[in-house]
Amino acid sequence: MSKDTETVEVREYLGVDISKLTFHVYSSEWGVRVLPNNEEGHAELLSMMDEEDCCVMEATGAYHYRLAEFLFVHDRMVSVTNALAIKRYGQMKFKRNKNDKADAELIWSYAQDQGVDLWEPRSDYLEQCRSIQTVVSLYLKQNTQLKNKLEFLESKGEKTGSVVRSLKLQLRRINNSNTGEPDGRVDQGKRS
Repeated sequence: MSKDTETVEVREYLGVDISKLTFHVYSSEWGVRVLPNNEEGHAELLSMMDEEDCCVMEATGAYHYRLAEFLFVHDRMVSVTNALAIKRYGQMKFKRNKNDKADAELIWSYAQDQGVDLWEPRSDYLEQCRSIQTVVSLYLKQNTQLKNKLEFLESKGEKTGSVVRSLKLQLRRINNSNTGEPDGRVDQGKRS
């Protein structure tokens, strides 16, 4: 799914440390710039980039995705790299400063030394599958947590009470979440 940058000519790597509201960009030419993590900030970064530049960022869950997709759509090279690989690289280089500016420069340094693979967004159906898998996993964890708490309370002799009723209600809602009703109950009026 990704192309190695060895097959593509890269003029300069740009290290990006991204968060919910802002991102820091490091370039060896102009240092660090702080931009808002929104369409205006994305467009400003695009205007600062040459077509041969490659923007490198850590996989941060959700925060990196909008910028990566924006740059990809505008035909810019993007690499989304495993955050643990960059962390270990920083430890290897004895980098102790932990702030957004230093992280952007560390990401740039990692790309310079290690090279990176180019990123491409997943297809829509893969994104949908991933979202479904995440939600199902969340439901399973919640189900286990609620059952464990209920078993704990029952082992103490608490068989009734508002907490027990609440836990049982939440368990029913999770277990019946595929019925289509917001509260987990099947609408009796829909029977044929």
